[in-house]
Amino acid sequence: MPSRSVALPEQMKETIAAYLAANGEAFELLHEGAGFKLSRYPVDISKGFRSDLAHLSHVRKGARMLGLEAILEAENDRPASATKSLLALLGLARSLANEPLLVSQLVRFACDGTGLHTLNQILSRTAFNEDQLVQLQTAFRNAEDASSLMRAFAGERYLIIDAFGQLQSGKMKPEEMAFLTGDPTLEPVEFSQYKVDGRLDEDYLAFLEITEGYLRALAQPYPKRLEDAKTMEDRAATLPKGWFYTRLLVPSLYKPVLGHDAKHVGSLHVAIVALAVERWRLAHGTLPDKLDEPFLHALPADPFDGQPLRYKRLDKGYVVYSTGEDGVDDGGDEKKDITFRVER
Repeated sequence: MPSRSVALPEQMKETIAAYLAANGEAFELLHEGAGFKLSRYPVDISKGFRSDLAHLSHVRKGARMLGLEAILEAENDRPASATKSLLALLGLARSLANEPLLVSQLVRFACDGTGLHTLNQILSRTAFNEDQLVQLQTAFRNAEDASSLMRAFAGERYLIIDAFGQLQSGKMKPEEMAFLTGDPTLEPVEFSQYKVDGRLDEDYLAFLEITEGYLRALAQPYPKRLEDAKTMEDRAATLPKGWFYTRLLVPSLYKPVLGHDAKHVGSLHVAIVALAVERWRLAHGTLPDKLDEPFLHALPADPFDGQPLRYKRLDKGYVVYSTGEDGVDDGGDEKKDITFRVER
């Protein structure tokens, strides 16, 4: 894609239009399916980590397709159609919300990310009316769902509890656990001693304790959620080296997901505020000087420091931003902060 403020080249528009036309039936089904309030894919998760999750790649591809459709509609100055496509994209992402697997939630985050990129493109390309802006603001607000991540953590915790049980009973070989930890597992001789001397049981109990702490952290709002999760990370780092699996699982599985969630929430918040700014622009014919203007009240906060999100007018447009993971205000630097920039 060219810069958000640059029109799409004619050849690119023609290519996108041809792609959309060639996949017309798929688009009809995506729009229809994205409107469902509740949905479930035909996945047998009773197989645990051996479950076939091929649907996830199709969901992500569908989100990209709908994003292209929205951008083309905006480029052709059809804001109503662009809104419809973007709402379908977010609906498709939401179809994964009930899946009790962390990988499903990471794909949901990625689809929402496609929606955020798409919104960033189309807000710089065309103007939307109040009803369309409210619809988009509501949809992005609904995309933040702490219960989905909590459900996924609980589901993943159960699968690993089951894996510990299979390791103890001998139904699972230690090398089968390697793909979970992201690290070569114990040698068979070492593992036998690991079971006999009770370290596997101690490892299991430590895993239960730390993951229970993560679930309590997820019940907290940001930034308290990050603070409580950091306590669990520090606890895992102090475990004896002999507690092999918990020491590897926490930094390789749980810590990264919390980080992705915080960035996901920060990205949603800056987009929600940008849509509020667009509503102000529509009502007043100009951009607000600051975010505490009337009509811009009750805005979401920065998940990393709990402070109001930052806003800055630019020579052309504006930027709304979060400090990001480092907690440092870099003035809306797109490489350092979590930003939403509109160049119109």
